[in-house]
Amino acid sequence: MNIIVIVWGILPVGLIIWGVYNIVVKRKKVTNMYTPFDDAMKGTKNDKK
Repeated sequence: MNIIVIVWGILPVGLIIWGVYNIVVKRKKVTNMYTPFDDAMKGTKNDKK
C-alpha cells in the first residue's frame, strides 16, 4: 500500500521534469522551419539565393 502511494506521489513530479526537459533541452530552432504562412509572406528570411 505504501509503495503505491509513493509511486503516485513521484509520478507527477517525474512528468513535470520530463515536460520541462522536452521544452527546454530538446527545443528546435524555429528560424529555418517552413510554415504555411511563408507563401503569403513571401517565404522565409533564408530563401533569398
